[in-house]
Amino acid sequence: MIFGKAGFGGAVADFEAAVSAQDAKRSGKAFVRLQETFGQAREAELLDAGPRLAAVLEQVPPAPRAVVAVL
Repeated sequence: MIFGKAGFGGAVADFEAAVSAQDAKRSGKAFVRLQETFGQAREAELLDAGPRLAAVLEQVPPAPRAVVAVL
């Protein structure tokens, strides 16, 4: 498995790490995983993820940035 933890929280952690490392390939895969796991996320996961995703938002390219901002 190329990702760490399962679920939305794991997807957020993977996305944060990939964006911070400026790894486009990993970021793309983690972005897809964010979208795939968002619908099953618990409220607590969503509340935790908001500030974390906001913190890396400026580093995200424009196209996926809009989707990440909405999450």
